[in-house]
Amino acid sequence: MYKSNIFSIMLLLSTYVLFANIVEVENEKQLLEKITPNGNPVPAVIKFSTTWCGACKMVKKPFEKITAQPELSEITFIHIDGDKGKQLMRKFNVSSFPTFLLMHGTDEKHRSHFFDSQDEDDFQENITEKINEFLLNKTGPAKKVINGKVKKTISPLEWLKHAFVTIFKSIQNFFTWIVDSISNLFAR
Repeated sequence: MYKSNIFSIMLLLSTYVLFANIVEVENEKQLLEKITPNGNPVPAVIKFSTTWCGACKMVKKPFEKITAQPELSEITFIHIDGDKGKQLMRKFNVSSFPTFLLMHGTDEKHRSHFFDSQDEDDFQENITEKINEFLLNKTGPAKKVINGKVKKTISPLEWLKHAFVTIFKSIQNFFTWIVDSISNLFAR
């Protein structure tokens, strides 16, 4: 029993760290901290979804694959649960799930719905194309996303830098999650 619980906790933590570059946000203050850190706007992809939405479940894995691309580390990927973030749904006029917003700071650059796609592959191609356009408009033609992967040769030093940044973000997000969870426990 004891070993089973430890294994379950380790599995949960490893899953969290693997996809920790998707930040969970529930209110406007948290969102602004992520899309305008220190007052500087950053590129972000915001996903509005719910646990009960079938289409949200279908696009979850393709979206996670896109967020795991090392070359997209400059983009902040944010998830807002529609059941918990109703204030943000009203602010961004979101009425269906899943909805994806491509933002630069507080400026919305593109809005996409899963229903614009027919299946997982079509969704991944569609959202990848929009991220591609977003990056090209923001940074010039330095990067190209093809089939969910950014086509850009990176040096071992750039890869190492990305690895450290990803690990740091994962640790930071994990501790933020722990503090928020403990705060919620004591708030009850």
